[in-house]
Amino acid sequence: MARRVARSLKAAKKELERLQKERKRMLDRMKHAGPLELTSLRGQLPNMDSRIREAQEFCSLEMLDALRSESRKLSWLTAALFCLTAVLTFLTALLVYRTF
Repeated sequence: MARRVARSLKAAKKELERLQKERKRMLDRMKHAGPLELTSLRGQLPNMDSRIREAQEFCSLEMLDALRSESRKLSWLTAALFCLTAVLTFLTALLVYRTF
């Protein structure tokens, strides 16, 4: 699962970088655009911002999902480690008290 999340997260980050570069190019074009092109670019800017926001939200959600999964795994590993420690303590106590 971690590989799948990493792949989708990498793809989302690439898409986010691409969108941010495209937005920057759009802003640069706005500096040198004529009135008609400027109006068209201004109309496209909110759409571009919403696509960037969606990509950022996807990255955040994927990261939260991965963290939740890792947290669950760590919780089970902690419980297993606690049980093993209790068993080893019990066996050590048996070994110590049988030798005396």
